Amino acid sequence: MFSEGLKRLAMSLGFHVGSARFSRPLPATEHQCGSPLDAVYEAGGRPFFIDVALSDCRCFGLTAFPPTLEGLNPFSLTVAESRLGPVAPADSALAKFYETYQPRSAAELLGIDRPDNHPLSVFGPAGAPWPWRPEMPALLQAQRPRQVAADARKTGISDQKGILGDPFFGPVFGARAAAEIKRLEHLAASLSREGYRMDPMGFDNVTGVVLQLGAEWRVLVTDGGQHRLCVLGALGVQAIPVQIRATAGTGGIVRGEDVRHWPMVRSGILSSTEAFGIFERLFRGIPPAVASEWVDVATSLLASLPTRS
Repeated sequence: MFSEGLKRLAMSLGFHVGSARFSRPLPATEHQCGSPLDAVYEAGGRPFFIDVALSDCRCFGLTAFPPTLEGLNPFSLTVAESRLGPVAPADSALAKFYETYQPRSAAELLGIDRPDNHPLSVFGPAGAPWPWRPEMPALLQAQRPRQVAADARKTGISDQKGILGDPFFGPVFGARAAAEIKRLEHLAASLSREGYRMDPMGFDNVTGVVLQLGAEWRVLVTDGGQHRLCVLGALGVQAIPVQIRATAGTGGIVRGEDVRHWPMVRSGILSSTEAFGIFERLFRGIPPAVASEWVDVATSLLASLPTRS
């Protein structure tokens, strides 16, 4: 136990000290919940795990690919082709993705109709906001290079200014694509050997939020574990426990019916129709129109892969 003095010192530095049992995610085995909303109440404010089919997950940020081959996920397709034999990085599925999917603006990445006429057209794709989050486009655009640089370090690349490209859309430069492929191959070897291991303390799991539309729900993976999730999809894994952040939306659930209350709508950056359209696109796992060329390429790649038994 911490003394009161240590607690006060931690609080003065911006930390909160409390019992670990209130921050440790509630395991799926400890609740019999028919829906995420049941789990929210059962967890009592804690993060929680729910078992989710990979086909019901969404990743790649606002592009919203399911983490499966059938979902035309670039990481999943890259792993699948690499497991058939060596592929030159320039000829890989990931290189084709970066060549064909290059949104010019936040509006284009969001899939907004007539994006060139939208106020978000002045921001690059890194400035595309989540409709239900309070972070403004200018802040997101300013933060993303640091996030990209941190992600590049995981691949062994030094990209201090985040200028070699974002892993979730093109263009990318230098050795960025090749490094991403190597990262995916290493993950595939590890996950094939050891499987997906949960962290019961909640620090290193596939993590996201629930999107709820009527009685249906999907899970949008927005934090940790996107690469692992896509690799698991390529390996044929059908479902895994996903950690839900209880701080997002309503206890970890973002509901389409709340669209008028979302910060991007209340601020006037998006109309309620635009915001709901983005939400529904994410929910359905449909990429924005600017990804149409990649969808054609990926469909051909998928058809060329051996059928899984």
